[in-house]
Amino acid sequence: MALLLYRHSARSIPLDKKLTTLSASADADIVLPDANDSVCYIEKKQDGSCHLETIKGKGITINGRTVKHLKLEFGDRIETRDGLTVFLDIDKFEQKTEEEKPFNELTLLLNNNELKSVSRIILGKLISETHAEKGIVLLLEGGEPSLLVGAEKDGMEFLSGFSETIIKTVLLDKKPLLSNNVLTDQRFSPSKSIVALKIMATIVVPIVRGGAIDGVVYLWNSDPGYAFSEDTLGIAGFYAWIFSLLIENNRMKQGMQTSVKQTGSSRQPTVWHGLVTLNQDMLSLFEQCNKWAQTNSPVVLYGEEGTGKKSIAKALHEIAAPNGPLHMIRMKNKTADVLSDEFTLLSTTDFTAAGYQKPATIIVDGLDYLPEDGYAAMTALIDKFSASRWIYCMEQNPDSGTIRFDERLRARLGEVLIHVPSLRERTEDIIPLASRFLDEFSRVYGKNIAGFSEQAAEALHASPWKGNIAHLRDVVQKAVIAADADIVERDVIDMEEPGTRLTPLGKAKEDFMRRYVKMALDITGGDKIKAADMLRVSHRTIYKYLED
Repeated sequence: MALLLYRHSARSIPLDKKLTTLSASADADIVLPDANDSVCYIEKKQDGSCHLETIKGKGITINGRTVKHLKLEFGDRIETRDGLTVFLDIDKFEQKTEEEKPFNELTLLLNNNELKSVSRIILGKLISETHAEKGIVLLLEGGEPSLLVGAEKDGMEFLSGFSETIIKTVLLDKKPLLSNNVLTDQRFSPSKSIVALKIMATIVVPIVRGGAIDGVVYLWNSDPGYAFSEDTLGIAGFYAWIFSLLIENNRMKQGMQTSVKQTGSSRQPTVWHGLVTLNQDMLSLFEQCNKWAQTNSPVVLYGEEGTGKKSIAKALHEIAAPNGPLHMIRMKNKTADVLSDEFTLLSTTDFTAAGYQKPATIIVDGLDYLPEDGYAAMTALIDKFSASRWIYCMEQNPDSGTIRFDERLRARLGEVLIHVPSLRERTEDIIPLASRFLDEFSRVYGKNIAGFSEQAAEALHASPWKGNIAHLRDVVQKAVIAADADIVERDVIDMEEPGTRLTPLGKAKEDFMRRYVKMALDITGGDKIKAADMLRVSHRTIYKYLED
């Protein structure tokens, strides 16, 4: 499969059509805001190769130069104002292997020939761009590193050791490392492995996905006359991001094997910004969102609670303005006075002063819970930030007659209304979603669970899921915690519906305080002192809730 990877988000664009159009127009398959008057297309030939052709204008920038015609090769970079897109042709490196027994996730990844082939190509390009002598990619399990691939600048495969001292430093700091004096660096000295490997300069960048470190990209030179730069560190960080996508893609494939077997379907679920579906209505929804993300029009996402509206709203933000500020206003279970305080707090924010080049995205969660005496304040807030991208999440269609917003507020919502179907309307997604959550929580709790038993899968499929995807996720989480085998059995699945138990009042207060502190930190760009001043508390209170 040939695809394009977007630098600033997890977005990937499959080139599965014969012609994929690129231009500044919102109607293009791939919208390039700085393409000016150029109109191009990528043609997929019968042999699987992809060729860029320009039918209007001067062309687009690829690998630092403007081109009108080009055969795309692995790693070519299409440079745009919105980010960097990298062309990857995965099919060329696929190798058919016998189905592995799912006994260990790390072992599966390390033995995955497709992942190793693609990773070796990417590592070779990274070594070439950074002028490193040697490079390796390590994957982690329980903090212990294992070699995925290694390479040297002359193209030879590198399989010898690495410095665990350097790796542990990066894992403890949880941030990239650059050192041009490794032998005298007090953080590593004395280290026999550094001396043995003759490491003079090194760059190590964590491979991060979902907040967890999956592995590291590790480069070094033994030539004392060569030093790495901050620019080199940035290049390594970009390639570490590509490795994170490839690793996540392979995890997804492993997780989906269970769902394909248990649904009896030969189709592979589509993954869009972490959202999984086999449902045609959801696929159409993703297509709508891709198009509307290229405009600044307000969008209303409506559907039952727990259907994933907030996740879709965040995906819209990732596509449209991945570098821009994001703020969320939650309406449910809040009085008009509390909302008034939040509106006042938000209205003091100057997003442009924070140095953002993209407009702010403001997500309003639960707009249909807004009290009537808050309509005027909401309208005023929207007008104040009229240049921002507004996304409204609601349970009811604003035009259904159930809700009666005043005319001024209704006018601010715009005309883009997107219905998010309930899980009962997309039952083919129950097992793929459950498998995705199973993989997620197995990693969180350090368990090796291969899938669901036949009885467990039947029970999941038969449930009405009144709490929708949020309910399903909660059920799978509890099942993973309770499971004591390598498969989830029916007896550990608790179908209790959400809302049947109330959170204790003390915990509810703490949860609200924590969310309120986080909101203040979002507004101040993470400045704890400013947040403390804004909330009129000591900075120790801010740290307390951060630690909690």
